[in-house]
Amino acid sequence: MPSSNDSLLKKSAPILALFLVGVSLFSDGCSKPESFEAERFLESLLNRTDRRTDKVAPLDRPVQTGSLTPVKGKNSQAGMRTSLLMASGSEVIYQIPEDIGSSAYLRFATGVDHSSYTGEDGAEIRFVVLLRGEPVFHSNVPYSSSLPVAQRRWEEGEISLAGGGQLSLRIASNSPGAKEVKCGFAELSVIKRLRRVRAQSAPEAPNVVMIVLDTLRSDRLGTYGYDRNTSPNIDALGERGVVFDRSFAASPWTWPSTASLLTALSPPQHGIVGSKSSFLVDEIETIAESFLQHGMATAAFSANPLICSERNFDQGFEGFFEHAEEGATPILSAATQWVRENSDNRFFLYIHLLDTHTPYRPDPVIMERFGPKAPNGYSEQMLMALHQAQLTDDAADTSKLDEFMDHYSNLYDAEIATLDQELGVFFRGLSAMGLDDRTVIAITSDHGEEFMDHSLVGHGRQFFSESVEVPLIIAGPGIPSGARIEARVENRFLAPTLLAAANLSPPASMESINLLEATRESNPDDETIFFTTSLGRWPNGPLKHRAKTLQIHGCLKERWLYVWAPEQPKLREELHQLFDLYSDTEAKHNVATRNVVRMSSLKAEVIAWLEAGAATRVDTFTDQALAKELMRGLGYIGEQEEPAESDETSVGAE
Repeated sequence: MPSSNDSLLKKSAPILALFLVGVSLFSDGCSKPESFEAERFLESLLNRTDRRTDKVAPLDRPVQTGSLTPVKGKNSQAGMRTSLLMASGSEVIYQIPEDIGSSAYLRFATGVDHSSYTGEDGAEIRFVVLLRGEPVFHSNVPYSSSLPVAQRRWEEGEISLAGGGQLSLRIASNSPGAKEVKCGFAELSVIKRLRRVRAQSAPEAPNVVMIVLDTLRSDRLGTYGYDRNTSPNIDALGERGVVFDRSFAASPWTWPSTASLLTALSPPQHGIVGSKSSFLVDEIETIAESFLQHGMATAAFSANPLICSERNFDQGFEGFFEHAEEGATPILSAATQWVRENSDNRFFLYIHLLDTHTPYRPDPVIMERFGPKAPNGYSEQMLMALHQAQLTDDAADTSKLDEFMDHYSNLYDAEIATLDQELGVFFRGLSAMGLDDRTVIAITSDHGEEFMDHSLVGHGRQFFSESVEVPLIIAGPGIPSGARIEARVENRFLAPTLLAAANLSPPASMESINLLEATRESNPDDETIFFTTSLGRWPNGPLKHRAKTLQIHGCLKERWLYVWAPEQPKLREELHQLFDLYSDTEAKHNVATRNVVRMSSLKAEVIAWLEAGAATRVDTFTDQALAKELMRGLGYIGEQEEPAESDETSVGAE
């Protein structure tokens, strides 16, 4: 069953509608526009060490920022949150400006980490908050080992900061062993409440629907030249809108790429690059927050368990509906119903579908069009075992691998066609509600998929076109019909593009790039497009490196695709690949050793890009065990595998 985090009171979002004021009538009979109270995130005190004084803290347990998780696992009431870790007996003081205003509030939570539920019956931690010396909040959080898991949760708090002054956070306990308990205050978000009027849609002020089709490479769609009929409904959308012929994702896997789609930031800027950093911090404004601030109703439906409220991807959404690993049919049905209930208001709808991600379960009737039945002995597990054997043992017998891979690829095509059929139903539903002339629809993907095009299966590993070249289609009022844009573009700029299509300005954190205005002149091939992944592989290198998970970075510039694995704990030597895409369109021949000057120049660009992003991003702290659990669930890492990540700028050892 899908879980829902559609409460109008969201604990950690920078911007959120809290409640609606019902429609009333003026004395002259005209309806009054619906209004609501929204929130704007101002800052997190977690990062304001300049305002913090650690008044009391045990010498062996200093106050520090980290993460707390009352219950391991995916749980919106008890899951991981970035926190100020304080031992019992600690007190910290913040100075709040006196002119902060009457509408400023502090939102926080108090909790004990799952590892510390070891106390005796009755053991508890007392949390106290004082403002100008007066108690304004307190909670007693039990941590006995006998406490049922269902009762282990965050205790939410909110206080007014009107008038400012000295803010004191205290933690105390008389229980035995309390000083060893891992506990603290989470979030500490300063927010401001603002009154907004619910907007109405029109052709010049359209609704926006943003659809991310997970794991969809562009060259498997008809509108991108594929000779199989996989996507008639997606193709039809392209015919009434704009198709971007060369659109690139920021990374070949979900977390970094989707964060870029929602924020227009590069992975080094937003910092979501792996299990150590997979939390979308409140300091970053998302496309949903921007639309909400302009009075639009907002909702998201996500089938990908990585795109969840646990990772703060729900910020800015009034309704965030998690359908972990469900198919498109129930999700699009629920989304259609939400649109029906909100069609009187202007809205932004985000849909993230997982159908084209493994495991493939296409409609059996559709599958008949795309190939014969599975070959004898086929299973996805056997396919992956044969692939791993070929990767790590040049002498392995993998004679069945090609046959199995052909079937696996056919399943993918059939899955695309199955998904396209469901999208057709959804598009027709919008049309039946009369929304075509006042709704912009965009389709893209977070990354592609490899079918041994370059020796690997899956995604997240490499930067070849099958992994990072993704569809991008935009249609609706004000969008040219039947147009194609040939310039290379980054799909992370879809957010400011959709805001522009809605005749709204992007927030200051987003570059004002409108992809609909892209041309070969504005986006020449000599503009560098960068990529990064913490799940990289080097399948054509020395045998000893082929199975390693590596931090790799790269870029696309002019005719060159450059890939670099810097020195790192699993790799004591740098690795380089350079491909001349003019003479080697499929990127099969590494010419790095013959183009050392060019390679060095591109490496310098990549390093500068990484360092510039690291210099501006906000630090984020993550429950790594939970993050890895989520990644393993989608096949990103094996049972014994670890992502290759760095606590530094991820530039390497030099």
